[in-house]
Amino acid sequence: MSRGLGDVYKRQQDYLSLLKPNLFSVETIQNYDVLIKKMAEKMMSKGYADDNFQKNVVLREQYMSTVYNNGIAMPHPIEMKGKQSAIAVSVVKPELRVGKRVVRLVFMVCLAKEDFHFYSNISNGLFQLMQDNHKISDIYHKPDLQRIITVSYTHLTLPTICS
Repeated sequence: MSRGLGDVYKRQQDYLSLLKPNLFSVETIQNYDVLIKKMAEKMMSKGYADDNFQKNVVLREQYMSTVYNNGIAMPHPIEMKGKQSAIAVSVVKPELRVGKRVVRLVFMVCLAKEDFHFYSNISNGLFQLMQDNHKISDIYHKPDLQRIITVSYTHLTLPTICS
């Protein structure tokens, strides 16, 4: 691997450092809106998110749901203006239904403006994870932050370089 590609791969890995142990939880909750409010409040109380974070996450969900395929959700605020970048993770047991979709793993994203460059890597990493029901099931049945990091790391791919 050339130095240039190695640097790109390193940047893709860097977003995994935003997964914080103090923001990981296994939740037994009956309502997705209650869950994201709870997660947002925790990010605010731990000093990661600004005072309007919870309101802006809820507003973003009202505009367009961030519940995606195969049990993955990625709620985030309308505007990224966190105090400190972090990703909160909740494993939801039993799984929730939001409309016709299931929610099992929630990755709440809070980015400081200077870290917005992580957003595409986070989205890409979660999209790749969404494609593998076996890995999602593995994380869901053995919820552990280190397992999530390891599984996410194995889903990183290098971008295609056109010459």
